Amino acid sequence: LFSSLIVFFEINWVFSSFYRKDKNDLVNLLEKVLSLSFVDFAERQILESSVALFAKESLELEDCFNLFYSISFEATQIATFDKKLLRLAKNMREN
Repeated sequence: LFSSLIVFFEINWVFSSFYRKDKNDLVNLLEKVLSLSFVDFAERQILESSVALFAKESLELEDCFNLFYSISFEATQIATFDKKLLRLAKNMREN
C-alpha cells in the first residue's frame, strides 16, 4: 500500500484543525501512522525526522519537513520568513 505526502499532511491537518488535537496527541498519532510498516510513505525517513523535530520545537510540521527535505538535497540555504526556522537551519547545517 502506497501513500503520498499529501495524505500524511492531510492527516495532520484533520486531527489538528477538525478534531483539535494538541501537539502531543498529534505527534503520537503521526508516529503511529509512520509505524505502519505495510504503508509505503514517500520520503518516510524525512517524515520521521520531521515529526521528531516537530515534537521538540515550536515549528509547524510542514516547516520541519521542508527543512529536512532541503537538507536531503544538500541545499545551502532555505527561504522562509520564520526566523526560528532560519536559525535552526543554520545550526543544523553547521553541525
